[in-house]
Amino acid sequence: MGSAVHKGLETGRVEDALTEFDGIYPNDQKEADKLEINKTIVRAILEGYFDYYGDWDGKFMSEMEFDIPIINPATDAKSRTFRLGGKVDGLLETEEGNWLVEYKTAGSVNKTYVERLALDTQVTTYIYGVQRQLGITIDGIIYRILRKPSIRQRKDETLLQYRDRLIQDYKDRPEFYFYGESLYRSQEDIIEFERELWSITQDMLKCRREGLWYKNTSRCSEWGGCEYMPLCLQEEDAEILFETREINPELEGAA
Repeated sequence: MGSAVHKGLETGRVEDALTEFDGIYPNDQKEADKLEINKTIVRAILEGYFDYYGDWDGKFMSEMEFDIPIINPATDAKSRTFRLGGKVDGLLETEEGNWLVEYKTAGSVNKTYVERLALDTQVTTYIYGVQRQLGITIDGIIYRILRKPSIRQRKDETLLQYRDRLIQDYKDRPEFYFYGESLYRSQEDIIEFERELWSITQDMLKCRREGLWYKNTSRCSEWGGCEYMPLCLQEEDAEILFETREINPELEGAA
């Protein structure tokens, strides 16, 4: 659903979003019903969003990518090993300045969720990357958070009835379903990030040379447990449980 919603936001068309489901072929009626409900949810989210926000006030460009060399801030020398790459959902040019745009879908939006965005490294990375790529100043980033439905299909309700009720709920309660947040980074923050980024690459090179990598043991038990724990625990024959695959094409050249 996330990919479908992003597709619709990118093109501004609900029908374009629904094409993301074209390659999915249900194995049974239960999966087919779930597929139709997911389509219904995507339609409701997008119709509610377009009804609430309308068009951007300014020049909006979707899917802005960056791919830049990582540099040593002390000498401006480029790393011969690493590059920084990424993709933001959009760039908004207004009379007041330039803003990045990021869309997020979430099951709930609370104080903790919003506070975490203020320190999110992804925000700093995106601003830094696009500034370097385009040679412009980015004033901040606009987050548009789209909340998933709070109502479910009733037993005596057809899918069409549920779709209409859900769409109407999004339009009747936009403040509940949609949340906007503008985040800022000073140029001092960007300079500090550049220093940190270079330092990280030097740590990675050191780890490569020595064949010794840091372990983040504070996350081992989250989300049902890390699937790579057998390797860290050096369990017998743990290596046969895993295979090496080619890098994701979207990540090539963005190490």
